[in-house]
Amino acid sequence: MSARRAIAELTGRPCELYLEVKVTPNWTRDPALMQRLGLHAPVGGLS
Repeated sequence: MSARRAIAELTGRPCELYLEVKVTPNWTRDPALMQRLGLHAPVGGLS
């Protein structure tokens, strides 16, 4: 909630923030996807 307050103070207007997350099944077991996301997965992926 602090980001919302900071933006409201910066702009001088109320603001609402929404977050939408798209999840790929088993993304933690895909080393190529992890690398593309800038993450480093241990061998075998994350549990």
